[in-house]
Amino acid sequence: MEQKYKALRIIATLYKVLAVIVAGLTLLAALAFCALGIISGGASSQSSSMPFGGAGNIVGGAVGGIFTGIFALIYGGLTALGLYGFGELVMVLLSIEESTRGSYVMLQEHKSRKTVQAPEPTTASPQVPPSQPTTPPAEPAS
Repeated sequence: MEQKYKALRIIATLYKVLAVIVAGLTLLAALAFCALGIISGGASSQSSSMPFGGAGNIVGGAVGGIFTGIFALIYGGLTALGLYGFGELVMVLLSIEESTRGSYVMLQEHKSRKTVQAPEPTTASPQVPPSQPTTPPAEPAS
């Protein structure tokens, strides 16, 4: 069967490819945020000019970098999942259309092959004249 809506198939594939790219960049960004947070936290902890010996920079640097990396991982992962899901949704809708069209074509072929004939009366069932009731008589109550 001929595939219709080629542009929609291309768009769905582009969404899936974009989702994979976003997922890869998300992983790289999350790792970079974590690494930069740890590096900047370690470098600033050696500075003793800050109150508490630079402890505030360790929390802001290392832990902040890890939290930022986790947030980026979650946000980017959900974005990639949404993009991939949208691409799959378009493909499912195209598949439903193709299946429906195939069923319609098959039904039309079946109707064109079938010849309409009047059913022949069977001899096993007696013919009831129209003047007689078609329901059986009620049984007497005992």
